[in-house]
Amino acid sequence: MKNTLYTIFIITIIILIAQETVGQTISLGADSSNQIMHDSTGYVEIHPMDIPDSRGLFIFSKDGTKAVRIFGSFRMLYNVDNRQQFQAFQIDPPTLPTGEDDFKNLHSNWTPNMSRLGLDAMVGTGNGKGFLIRFELDWKGTDEAFRIRHMFMRTRHWILGKTWTSFTALPYLPQTVGGHMTGAASGVRVPQIRYYNSSGNWKYQASLEYQKGSLIKPDTLNAESQVLLPAMAARFSYAGKWGQAGAALLLKPNKMQFTVNENEVQSVTGYGANIGTKFNIGQRNRLKFGGYYGSGIGSYIVDFAYVDIESIYNPQTIEFESMNLYGGFMAFVHDWSKTFSSTLAGAYNNVDNKTYQDDLAFNYSYKGMVNLFYKPARKMNSLVAGAEFLYAERFNKNSSQNSALRFSLLVYYDF
Repeated sequence: MKNTLYTIFIITIIILIAQETVGQTISLGADSSNQIMHDSTGYVEIHPMDIPDSRGLFIFSKDGTKAVRIFGSFRMLYNVDNRQQFQAFQIDPPTLPTGEDDFKNLHSNWTPNMSRLGLDAMVGTGNGKGFLIRFELDWKGTDEAFRIRHMFMRTRHWILGKTWTSFTALPYLPQTVGGHMTGAASGVRVPQIRYYNSSGNWKYQASLEYQKGSLIKPDTLNAESQVLLPAMAARFSYAGKWGQAGAALLLKPNKMQFTVNENEVQSVTGYGANIGTKFNIGQRNRLKFGGYYGSGIGSYIVDFAYVDIESIYNPQTIEFESMNLYGGFMAFVHDWSKTFSSTLAGAYNNVDNKTYQDDLAFNYSYKGMVNLFYKPARKMNSLVAGAEFLYAERFNKNSSQNSALRFSLLVYYDF
């Protein structure tokens, strides 16, 4: 922990000194008319909590056709929970303890492990075109180890590597302190090959993605999830002055290798669809909505990231079956001024339980949230502070339930 804090502190100080000394760009005699930038390597939508492409320290080659961008974010999260939580960074209702494991435990948690560090290498290929290679890490791995957030190569129409799945709809997600507040939405990062393009106000993309499935099975059963064929995802959207709307489709082949007297292999195809909208209401208000339905795609829904809700073993048929699930969220965003904004949101997730599941199996959940973000104007617009109240409630197959309340504070500086 101590070494992690020292590393983040030293890197932050170096970048801040560099920015104060030379601004955000170091030019080594670069030809600005032919300078490679992010727009030259294609446009990719970013998550509301991602680091903007404009942040960072840019170093250009003499002719301007090559550039390195060093960027990062120092983030300090503080939260207070009224119950024991599995995750310090968000509340996922399926992980709330129930039954004998349930107990009240008012406690706090402090962590800088949401901090991020990244490197972009941009290379021009002429005529204002080029490609980009990105490495972005954080400290949210096991025992504070580095964890890959994004690692990909991007051209104007292709992506190869790990980044947001095509099944997600980033423009419709609100800014939140809790990482999985809008848990009733896809939001995972997966290795993939993606083609994306646009035509007028339309944008479309399709990708082949590697996402290993999760299995619900008894401990006595020797079985594992495997991947033979990649998942296929596609999304299209339309943008206008009124806002944006889009839809996505997912086809996910799930393969299981297990032993019941003899080695066997089983394949079950999962599928899903989601929709999302963002309506601009005047100059200061936005209404966002997202909904999904699917079967055997639990690993694509962020609230199910730390539980097995995808394929379940049926002891009667001695085979795996897909879990059906659906959900949605709605968020109202209001800008109080140029520096203050807030969001009021709610989310719902539901899993259709099987008759042979345990009585304490997760059935459905609710989330409610309100937050306030502050962004100082002018030169300090990279500094952001947010406060958030979040309430989550879990219901089980036998109608028993549990709830959790969390207050969080987040301060971060994107550099």
